[in-house]
Amino acid sequence: MKICIWCRENEAKVTFTNEAHIFPQSLGGKRTCSSVCDKCNLFFGSKQNRLPSVELALKEPLNISRLFLLSQLKKSDKIPRYKSEYFDYNIKKQTIKPKFKYTLESKFQTDFTKQFKRGVYKIFLEERSESVGDALDNRFDFIREYARYGIGDYPVNYCKPSIPAIFVSTPDLDNPVIRFTNLSEEEMKQYGHYSYFFMTHTLAIPVIRMHELTFYNYEKYMLHNENKMYVELKPINFISDLDFIFSYALAD
Repeated sequence: MKICIWCRENEAKVTFTNEAHIFPQSLGGKRTCSSVCDKCNLFFGSKQNRLPSVELALKEPLNISRLFLLSQLKKSDKIPRYKSEYFDYNIKKQTIKPKFKYTLESKFQTDFTKQFKRGVYKIFLEERSESVGDALDNRFDFIREYARYGIGDYPVNYCKPSIPAIFVSTPDLDNPVIRFTNLSEEEMKQYGHYSYFFMTHTLAIPVIRMHELTFYNYEKYMLHNENKMYVELKPINFISDLDFIFSYALAD
């Protein structure tokens, strides 16, 4: 009997008739999670109390990143048209800013950013369900509380690359997927954090509730290991903290 990984209700009480895409389809997401009930699936795609939906807040900035990357690859035939509800952007001029009406709302940045972060955790748990099968473990209850019900606030850290270059994987743009490997399992066990890479961004999230206890060692591990791939783990407090247009690669 199916059990929803979000509300923990089973097939006797909820339905599982609609496909629940792990990544939004507009981002190229093709994989689905079979353990998300229709009610929870609808929640993630619906506006709540005048806030953008979790899915919309996730796909708005990442779609802009995707368009920017496709333009850099000169794949004009593959660049889809995308109209953002919340941002004015210009790919050629490499500029982005909130639309004027939202700049007048004092809480726009913080509210939008929280919805975005909830989307990042949503992707983690749904892919965890499909790939590993342990998404119902109690250790992930804080992710359920935060992503599905907005309880509490948990960090998403943007990992700033040490090399001012953009490494683009075309398959990642066409069908973004996060993966769980032996290395990621060891990092989760030892440091209580998981990082995933998509749209050439690397984001790191805690996978334990008491993440403050392990963050120092995790940050040290990420910034000072032999590969030295990152120079900073920057908490995303405002959506502008996510480098939509990869300005680090455009700097002189």
